[in-house]
Amino acid sequence: MSAISSTRSSPAGSSTSTDIPSSSVRIERGDTLSGLAREHGTTVRALLDANPQIRNPDLIIAGERLNLPGRGTARPQGPAAESGATLAQLGRQLGSDAGGWMAIARGETGQREIAGSRHNARIVEYHQTTSLRARSDETPWCASFVNWTLEKAGHRGTDSAAAISWASWGDRVNGLGNAHNGDVVVIRNKASGQNHVGFFVSGGDGRVTLLGGNQSNQVKESSFGLGTYDIVAVRRPPAHP
Repeated sequence: MSAISSTRSSPAGSSTSTDIPSSSVRIERGDTLSGLAREHGTTVRALLDANPQIRNPDLIIAGERLNLPGRGTARPQGPAAESGATLAQLGRQLGSDAGGWMAIARGETGQREIAGSRHNARIVEYHQTTSLRARSDETPWCASFVNWTLEKAGHRGTDSAAAISWASWGDRVNGLGNAHNGDVVVIRNKASGQNHVGFFVSGGDGRVTLLGGNQSNQVKESSFGLGTYDIVAVRRPPAHP
C-alpha cells in the first residue's frame, strides 16, 4: 500500500484562517486512478476533481504526488465535476481515449475464469456482445472482452468472438512505432498460429505489452515477446485522432 502524507493548507485567496486538511499519495509504478480510488475509498471523478493537472485519466506518472479529496474541500468546476459523468464522458471531454475504453478496460482488471463447472458471469457478459454468445468462461474470450469494452465506450466492435476479426476493424495504424495507448493490437503465436487481441500499452526492446482478456485466464497487462509472436495488425477506432 502506498504511503500517505498529510498536510494542512488554506485555500488560495481565502479570508479565513481555518485550515482545511488534505492528503496526498505518492504514485507508484503500476498504479492507476481506478485502483487508487478503490484503495482510498473514493472515486475516479473525485480524484480528477482534486487533481486538475491530470489531462489524461489513464496516464499518471510514478513518483508524482496525487491529491486525495478531503472533506471540507470546495468542489471544483469543470468537466470532471459534472454530475453523473461517466469515465467515457470524462475521457471525451478531456480529449483522452483512455477515459473511454482504456479506463473501462482497466476497471475490469482481475476478472478471471472460475475453475470447475461454475462460470464467471462477467466473462459470460463479455461474450454476449458477440454473435457467438458463449455461456462459458472456458470459451476463448479475448475478442469478446475487446468488443464489450469498446461498446461500453460508445464504439461499435466487430461482433465476433474471433481475435482475427479485429485485423480489419477501424483504421489501420502503420506498425507498433505509431501505436497509441489503447489501440487494438492483433498478435499471432508463431508456433501454434493462434491469434490474440488486446489493447496497446507499450512496446519496445522486442516486446509489446497489451491490456486484455484471457491473458493467463484473466484481465491483466501481459508482455509478449516478438520472437514468439507476430504483429498481425494495429487498429484504431474510425476517425479517432
